[in-house]
Amino acid sequence: MSIKIILSNKVFRNFSYLTIGSILGQLLSLYSIYYITNLITPEFYGIYAFLISQGILLFRVSSFGNNNIVIRKIARDKDSAKNVAFSTLVFRILFILISSLLYILYNHYFGQLDRLQLILIVLYAVANSLCYLIEWVFTGLQNMKTIAVVNFATNLIWLILVLFFINENSEPNEIFVFYVLSFFIKALFYIIMLYVKKIFLGQHIRDVRSTGLNLNKESWPYFAMLLLLIPISNLDNNFLDLNSTEVELGYYNLAKRLIGPFSLLNTMLITAIFPNISSMWVDDRNKFSKVLSNGFPLFILLFGSICFGFCLFCNEVVDLLFKKEYKPAVIVCQIQIWYFLFFSIDFLMGTFLGASNKEKLILKFAIIYSIICTPSMFLGSYYGATGISLALLISFMLSMLFSWFMFKNVINLKMRTSQYTFFVIFILMALSYLITQIYVLNFLYKLLVLVIVLFCISAYVIKQFKKLSF
Repeated sequence: MSIKIILSNKVFRNFSYLTIGSILGQLLSLYSIYYITNLITPEFYGIYAFLISQGILLFRVSSFGNNNIVIRKIARDKDSAKNVAFSTLVFRILFILISSLLYILYNHYFGQLDRLQLILIVLYAVANSLCYLIEWVFTGLQNMKTIAVVNFATNLIWLILVLFFINENSEPNEIFVFYVLSFFIKALFYIIMLYVKKIFLGQHIRDVRSTGLNLNKESWPYFAMLLLLIPISNLDNNFLDLNSTEVELGYYNLAKRLIGPFSLLNTMLITAIFPNISSMWVDDRNKFSKVLSNGFPLFILLFGSICFGFCLFCNEVVDLLFKKEYKPAVIVCQIQIWYFLFFSIDFLMGTFLGASNKEKLILKFAIIYSIICTPSMFLGSYYGATGISLALLISFMLSMLFSWFMFKNVINLKMRTSQYTFFVIFILMALSYLITQIYVLNFLYKLLVLVIVLFCISAYVIKQFKKLSF
């Protein structure tokens, strides 16, 4: 009976839909990357990946950071879904036009994209914006099943387009055309689902200007944070485009794609615990403090061991899936996976701060990261994918020295155990570099090292997990 209750729970079902849809989508996406990279050179893949990154840059800037606001508005008043969505769409199109004009100006002086590529990235930004806007509507209505189905169907269609239309003679522009087409198909699917499920039935559009302005006014703190973090999250490709080569762009973006599934795992885990810790802050502050002090070290060790394992066998993964030309991406992956770990720790800090109504400190974190990481990444980009990845990792770790102590002081906790776990992580980082780059061990010896490390960490984690309860 208890299992039936769990399965009938709406939150559980929504989370399950998103999880299953995301995993299947990632598998299809990874196979598409595998197929494409085995047909084209790292240089062509770098150009193709750069075009995608520029479309995402336009999309993120034009979003005005109002995704949470839109979802919250619709969740609180379902009858306002049509009005909120249409008002957001009008302003979104306006922001895309302004962002596109600014980008064309940037490209004229610093970039090297031709007219067709500029048109394609603007179209991609438009399609992406429309898809995400409708997705936010379904999220606000807690209809995650539709999102999972549409995302899976779109990834499947993209894979079919790749298998049937992409070959060894395909140019980056041609591949990107099909990629943009898949997003317009996705938008069409979402529009059809809006009508099939009668989401906007009986609703009216009114006060578009005032509704849109109010939404954007509420979004200002998020937009400010978005602008501060754009150099870290979106301008890395631009730095490489300015200071390096298309080949290095290919290595860099391939590494980011390979780490994508770990990012998905991190997002799903933190999404799952956020409602619980939010209610703990209100209902039981002592329990909140206990979960934070005991749970943080476990999180760091859990993800640290995953990153360590990936770092050890990254070389084998790249050898198995990709051509020899992509071999230099191995060291880039090994650096980026450790950046992912520290980013995940920062993400968890932000989650606890958000749950305890301390969002202003998150904005201070963004300012610190922007000031320290941006110039470091720019200088590192002169040394290619490895240089910018290493610069981001080191500068982000230095930034966390400030954010970690600020976090501890605001939360008012003695997190001595977490500090010890950082020491363990640094040892794992040094060990992974030692046995994969200096004294290179074979597969069996690396597997033995991993088993020993996992045994030691899991013994501690299991012991501490008994003290932890959500």
